[in-house]
Amino acid sequence: MSNKDDIKDLNKYRPKETRTISCFMCDYEWKAVFNKGSKEIECPGCRAMRPLQTYGADIIGPFRGGYYFVTSYGYRLPNVRLYKRDDTDQDWTFELDARFEVDVSTIEVLRWASILGNAMAISAGYSCFGENSNPSNLYKTKMTNMATQKE
Repeated sequence: MSNKDDIKDLNKYRPKETRTISCFMCDYEWKAVFNKGSKEIECPGCRAMRPLQTYGADIIGPFRGGYYFVTSYGYRLPNVRLYKRDDTDQDWTFELDARFEVDVSTIEVLRWASILGNAMAISAGYSCFGENSNPSNLYKTKMTNMATQKE
């Protein structure tokens, strides 16, 4: 038979991480202590679950007009704006080129920012999005054919 005194709370022994966090929803900022490897943390200001993994993305704002910008590794995604939503179960309205909109959650914005930035840069003729971006020359692309021919 085991004794109740032998039961240990393993959370006390797990490695911890400390970080200053700001909530995307209510702008509350606090010093958080959490277990390493945690994916989300509850904001003490608004009780919304805030992702700890940001995928190198950030939401910056609000700016005059009530919109926010999205950055990927510090570089702003061009032609992209976010607007906070209070009337749906989604956190944001994601606006592209002032013409296309979709309602998304915070985690979706953060997860897709890098791939969206790279897709936009590549389709505009650049090698990638961000610091190492170089214009591509589509008329200087070498190819080879390695197919077999019948004799």
